[in-house]
Amino acid sequence: MIRQLSTLLSLPFLLAAQLCLAQATLSPMIFPSSRDRIELVGLVQEFQFISPQSIILLDVASTSGASTQWRVTTSAAPELRRFGWTSASLQAGELVHLVGQPKANTPFELSLLELTRANGETLRPEEDSLLDEISPGIWQPVPAQGSIRVEFDHFGFSTGSFSIGSFQAALQIPEEGLESARFELEMLAEDIRGSSPELTQLLKSATFFDASSFPIIRVVSTGVQRLDENRLQASVEIEVRDRIVRANLFMTVNRVDLHPQTGNPAFGLSGQVSLNRSAFGMSQYLPDVADEIDVRFETELQQQPLPDQPLQENPGGLFQPVTDSSAAPALNP
Repeated sequence: MIRQLSTLLSLPFLLAAQLCLAQATLSPMIFPSSRDRIELVGLVQEFQFISPQSIILLDVASTSGASTQWRVTTSAAPELRRFGWTSASLQAGELVHLVGQPKANTPFELSLLELTRANGETLRPEEDSLLDEISPGIWQPVPAQGSIRVEFDHFGFSTGSFSIGSFQAALQIPEEGLESARFELEMLAEDIRGSSPELTQLLKSATFFDASSFPIIRVVSTGVQRLDENRLQASVEIEVRDRIVRANLFMTVNRVDLHPQTGNPAFGLSGQVSLNRSAFGMSQYLPDVADEIDVRFETELQQQPLPDQPLQENPGGLFQPVTDSSAAPALNP
């Protein structure tokens, strides 16, 4: 075990030494190959960030010392962008360590498995992602699971908080994937619960949420993008007290599996968004009680059977089947 640990810890230093040696001698190198993979250290001649395949042309020294050009293919540019690549990820003349899979009957050509730059940055053409395990369809909360909690600084003495007892939500993921998903979340201002009866009454009053005049708190997505293998960022519009504020909601997918209670496909989701309460007309007790509030939520979403008709926002909110099958589903008609 100690020997294995020592080997694992030494790998980054061996790679750094290989790159330094190649840089010092200006002589790229090829390492022993196998049937499944070849490792190269070479100088980038050209990086073509294109579709349907991106291409890396690499200048590598053969065993005889002569220079050989290797052609390395990888995913299309839009796919690579999902994993952090850009057209400037590789520069001509840059020294890299590359691992690729040989192509049958095509010498000096590989399919990229992994690439490491001289600064230690690793680029891969794809990553295992929990997000790819979430299938298209309609997703709604598992009953009696989930929470919404709001936190704020209280006079510098403590962190105050309150919660919202229940909510309704719907997430629609089309065949195009999560980047085209849209969701809506609705809460009742009457369900706000503070840490004391006095705080609960104050929050529901006209000073803050004014639950009697504005009973619905609504969150609607306007765009979704992937951040990494299990995190998303959603652009949202949050409606409170008849005011709409735009914000960025950050979400983490915790697990994707069949739900043990319902047996349906499900995933767990955590999220956080920071807001200024004054943007909704709640300016009481500033600046002693902080303007910025942090909203955190947890939920478990399960997949619903697809309806025969498309979904569209109705006057009651959330997604509902519509009778006109020609109508395009939309959150903001």
